[in-house]
Amino acid sequence: MSEMIQDDISFDTAYRLGKFKSNFRRPIRVRFLAMCQRNLIYANKNKLLPPFYINEDLPFSIRKDHAILRNKKKEALQNGSLLENISIDWKLRTITVDARKFSILNGNLIPSMQVSTSSNSSQHSTSTPADFLDPDVTGMDSL
Repeated sequence: MSEMIQDDISFDTAYRLGKFKSNFRRPIRVRFLAMCQRNLIYANKNKLLPPFYINEDLPFSIRKDHAILRNKKKEALQNGSLLENISIDWKLRTITVDARKFSILNGNLIPSMQVSTSSNSSQHSTSTPADFLDPDVTGMDSL
């Protein structure tokens, strides 16, 4: 990695996880001093050769949400959707499959927006996850 990144990288702590076992590589957790340095390392993670790899240390709830999005993508591909018609926004925890948008709410994947693909209609549905919980919400038609 040092050959790929010419900047000096400073980190706060670095330590191995788990107990020592022979013939077993323990993961190393590193805490960087600056987010820009962490982002630089993470952006170059694909340049590492096996058996080395870099993963984010995410909270369980976010890992669970990411698993839901990956499973939805896998399901969509198995159902015949094309890869170029599937996009995932990891930060917003949404997935768009064939112009249908789904969001994660309380650990469940729910439809959140129907994107119109018709050339003569430029309107989009304005449903949000909260719209599915409150039947009185009518959207943004009053604006």
